[in-house]
Amino acid sequence: MKTRIISGIILAAYAFFLFKIMVLKDVPLIHIGDLMLNFGGTQGGESNLIPFTTIAAYFDGHKGFLIASINLLGNVILLVPPGFLIPFAFPSLNRTKIIVVAIFSGFAIELLQLILEVGIFDIDDVILNALGVIAGFWCYNLFIKIHEIVSKQILITIFSVLILSIIALTGIYYVRKGRLPVSFGAVDENGQASFPGQSDPCKGTGGTGEIIAIDNHAFILKRSDGVEQKIIILENTSFRSSAGLVSQSDIKPGDRITLVTGPDSPEGLTAAFVLICGPKRTGGKKTR
Repeated sequence: MKTRIISGIILAAYAFFLFKIMVLKDVPLIHIGDLMLNFGGTQGGESNLIPFTTIAAYFDGHKGFLIASINLLGNVILLVPPGFLIPFAFPSLNRTKIIVVAIFSGFAIELLQLILEVGIFDIDDVILNALGVIAGFWCYNLFIKIHEIVSKQILITIFSVLILSIIALTGIYYVRKGRLPVSFGAVDENGQASFPGQSDPCKGTGGTGEIIAIDNHAFILKRSDGVEQKIIILENTSFRSSAGLVSQSDIKPGDRITLVTGPDSPEGLTAAFVLICGPKRTGGKKTR
């Protein structure tokens, strides 16, 4: 009974966390080493009701390996903890019921985004979320089997060693780099990052790639891996440099940028946020 209550409390707290992160997209700017990730803001576009359409688009590489990995793995990994905790809170659930719960969880997240107008409905996200819950249930079964042959003291020792190793590695990184390996920053009212006062907001990484051609509605980006992509500029695309908010006219061929992609478009990949690397001139107001 005690295990069920504790698991239920943790499950409820994690459900609230998922609501903020996956439904409301209330996510701070995340720095992992020199990598900057921004998942905040809302998502627009048309709903996807055809299974594997979005997943196939990620696998064909047109959105880049990093973006594909974050979206595919993120939608799975975030739903692993509920799949692991649910059997502790509700021991009577079998595999069939877990599959039903997994599918329901994915639909609930996508429908809430649609109802609250903070995202679009994507059947592929339902599939990925359901796979996450099922993977969590598999981890639960594996944990039970290990627990049957390994004593609690050994499990506690292994867990303690892992925690101490993470703390030690974090300390080493902090001593060498002068910062934590993972940190969180602020975003503005549009869910975009603020970088005033930084000489190079891309922190010397060179960003996503270099702009090699530009017109009023799109630009050609040569990514760091050498692939050239057409990026569509939206009416609400935000442009920033180290000086703060700039306009579309402030970007030019030769600029290296960090790109946060927007919703899919029939014309190609779209830009939700463009960050100009390096020290830049002060821009004017954003043009639409």
